[in-house]
Amino acid sequence: MLIRTIVGAVLVPVMLLILFVCPAWVLPCFYALLAAIAQHELLFTTGVVKNRLVIALCAVTAAVIPFAVYFAWPTAVLTAMLLVLTVVLFVIAMNTGKTIGFGAIAASLFSAFLVPWFLSQAVAIRMSANGIYLIVLPFLAAWMSDTGAYFTGSFLGKHKLCPNISPKKSVEGAVGGVFGALLGGAIYAVVMIFAFDFSVNYLTLAVICALGSVAGQFGDLIFSYIKREFGIKDYGKLFPGHGGVLDRFDSIFLTTPTTAVLLALMPTLLK
Repeated sequence: MLIRTIVGAVLVPVMLLILFVCPAWVLPCFYALLAAIAQHELLFTTGVVKNRLVIALCAVTAAVIPFAVYFAWPTAVLTAMLLVLTVVLFVIAMNTGKTIGFGAIAASLFSAFLVPWFLSQAVAIRMSANGIYLIVLPFLAAWMSDTGAYFTGSFLGKHKLCPNISPKKSVEGAVGGVFGALLGGAIYAVVMIFAFDFSVNYLTLAVICALGSVAGQFGDLIFSYIKREFGIKDYGKLFPGHGGVLDRFDSIFLTTPTTAVLLALMPTLLK
């Protein structure tokens, strides 16, 4: 617990530094590193793919995605990337004596494209109008949700949420997670109003926090489901006490794209 607390105390300031202090171009570099590590954890740690060429190709693709978002590459370029990767993966599979099955190819595409694309929506948020103030939202929703779910579940949890996937999670904890995210949103609104003189659209903020919490909890369950299927405890050991990138950023996986979509579709949050 001590090691976990110390690592968490170090990670939070580092994340804040990258999000708010460093130049904008640092963010895609950071996410490129995260995406490459995450795809390796998803393929190699689970054992679903052990072919080093496939993992290397997926790592390169995953690392490129954040820069594609940062530079707003045309859809045609992204489609071409996905097309080439798909063809190459099947060519490799066809020449390895069926040691790479369709499931491995699907997992490779999931890890190389979908995971980094969802995570990299943080870069898209950062590059939008008032992005430096909005980028905190997916992290706030996910981590305040985790805190609310933990304490509510610890004291009030009675009804299991998904016992076959995550035995410790409860319905009460899930509800507490939503309220935790809403509390985080209230704190965010106070800071935006009094520290930065913004006007806040409370309905937009409440929807982002509530749905962000739900998305984050489901993202957590998705990666817990994968771990259960392959019988692993953690995806990696990069963060002592926390596991790997996917263990630490599992809730961010869905919270970030959810936030990006809501910011695009709903009335302006900050004025």
